[in-house]
Amino acid sequence: MTALVALGRRIPPVFIAGFAALVVWWLAAGHVFSPVKATAVLLVVLAAVAALRRPQLVLGLGFAATALIPIYWVPSPAGIPIAPVIGTVAAVVLLPAVAVAHRGHRWVPIDVAVGAFIALVIVAAYADSGSATSFSAQLVATALLPYLAARMLADAGGRRWIAAATVPVATLLSVVGIREHDGVANPFFTLIKPKYLGSQWARPEFRLNSVRAEASFGHPIAFGMFLALSISLTLWLARDVQRMWLRVLLIAVAGVQLVALSDTLTRGPWLAIVITVVLALPSAFRGRHWGRTAVGVIALGAIVALTPVGSTMSTLWERSSGTTSEANSAHYRVELLSTMTDSANFSWFGTQASDADGGIAGSARQRIGVVSIDDEYTLVYLQSGVLALLAFVGVALCVWWAALRRRLSLGSRVWGLVVVGATVAITTVALFTQYVEIFWMLIGVVAAVDEQRRAKQRAVTAGAM
Repeated sequence: MTALVALGRRIPPVFIAGFAALVVWWLAAGHVFSPVKATAVLLVVLAAVAALRRPQLVLGLGFAATALIPIYWVPSPAGIPIAPVIGTVAAVVLLPAVAVAHRGHRWVPIDVAVGAFIALVIVAAYADSGSATSFSAQLVATALLPYLAARMLADAGGRRWIAAATVPVATLLSVVGIREHDGVANPFFTLIKPKYLGSQWARPEFRLNSVRAEASFGHPIAFGMFLALSISLTLWLARDVQRMWLRVLLIAVAGVQLVALSDTLTRGPWLAIVITVVLALPSAFRGRHWGRTAVGVIALGAIVALTPVGSTMSTLWERSSGTTSEANSAHYRVELLSTMTDSANFSWFGTQASDADGGIAGSARQRIGVVSIDDEYTLVYLQSGVLALLAFVGVALCVWWAALRRRLSLGSRVWGLVVVGATVAITTVALFTQYVEIFWMLIGVVAAVDEQRRAKQRAVTAGAM
């Protein structure tokens, strides 16, 4: 208790007031009070207290919970501009811990780029509609708060907790996804009655006359992007652990996740995982553990050859040309980029769209004939304009710069490479469901890695003087 009081005294009053106001506001939202809502708020407060004691542990659990709990399980927002999805709740829980940890941190280029992007998107929303409180609150809840939580708390210990929590959750979801692809009903659709956006996300997707694995993510692409992350983390852990049995187990786990990735029948996430692995191999083969890397590569090759992974990849590749639906989908994504080069679509601040118009995709469909926007960069451009797009590209470039710097350990580099792969893959897919919060948490992790690298560099320079 004494330790908690001491921690509490280190929290700036503005953070305490803001956190209390956020909890009370949500409790009273819609003028509806219920025991369920009161219990939920109590649990949030208790979790925030626990996060003050073990922030890195709670960060890891929050990251895993964001992946595990579907967004369609949460209540539909009533009287508030944001939905209490798990990624947002986890970030709110960590706010007091972030307030304690923020002292002593230094800004890095990623921080500036993220701040500029969020500010420009909000400015664009107000410039277009004059009233964009709901949109701005949603952006803060799904991007800024998750980013700050990971940015301030993802030190080396925090990153280990994220990896340790993510791998078992991803393995569990992989088993669910594999069974789903084999025809077993997705338990997430029925375990709890879908609520928020349930009709949109709590339904199966099909390709090649098969159900596409999506597990808890509401869509195969979002699930595939998460698996691309988890496979990379699993292989990194397999290389670094000392016990042989654990290394073998982790390689097997990576194989299960690889099969689940193939069962999503997606292509964008494969782009992410290939980029990550190719860029990581030079570091992985360097040093005394190069033999472990070689064994891992051989084992993964055997998994691809002996499981349906290889044949599925081959089928998707073959059907990406000609007149198949998969080829048309790939061609459409290429054509979508032309919307950014068409002078008729140029805008400094984009064009906002109301929910009644079907959101930005519905507005674009009416305005320029786009069926859907499966490219996050194009989505940012059409919705928020060229300035926001440049800031978003700036975020990606800062991540690439941080991830590809020399003299980074593989354990630090892998986080950046995962996001490098993701920032390339979202040229073909958009951010949606809970992968939005996961994506911004990962950006925060890379910023934390970059700050740590810069601190070590300053220490070395100071020691040499």
